[in-house]
Amino acid sequence: SPQLSDSLVNDIFIDSIERVWIGTNNGLNVFEKDGNIYTNKDYYNEGFDLDYLGSNIIKVIYEDDDNVIWIGTNGGGLSRYNENDTFTTYTALDGLPSNVILGIVSDGNGNLWIGTQNGVAKFDPETEVFTNFSLDDGIGGLDISSNMFIDNEYIYFGGIHGITRVNENYNPSGEADNNIFIVNVKVLDQYLDSD
Repeated sequence: SPQLSDSLVNDIFIDSIERVWIGTNNGLNVFEKDGNIYTNKDYYNEGFDLDYLGSNIIKVIYEDDDNVIWIGTNGGGLSRYNENDTFTTYTALDGLPSNVILGIVSDGNGNLWIGTQNGVAKFDPETEVFTNFSLDDGIGGLDISSNMFIDNEYIYFGGIHGITRVNENYNPSGEADNNIFIVNVKVLDQYLDSD
């Protein structure tokens, strides 16, 4: 029977063709059902070869609207699964703010929004260009958790700073309207009146 490459599981994902992807602390396991039998493939980091996973520690698995599987790793950046059983890996050298990927979600424009340990990146898979967002752009904190989602045109992500909402059309150059509203202020454990 198929075995996991490690007992510490960080993410489980079922893709659009019902493969079960399991990200562990020692590789990526993919299970496919053929009748009543599951077969599995294991994928690992193979040094500095970018045709392999960026790291063996898998933090998040995501499938975009084009059915491309994206793997966020701890220390190895973002890996795109290619159907020929290879990977294309993007790292900080390619423009990511950090090689620790904690969350991935896609917007209505086909961009990936990537939560990292050092801020958020918007990635255009067509041009392979990253646009990074930092504290100067209004995000609440740099350490982004895996809990990211999109609702209408807004990307929501959280971390130790709370929750941040960004319009998917926002550009750090200020081309899109991304007003920030202060909804309450707390001083010495007391909320100030809004009057």
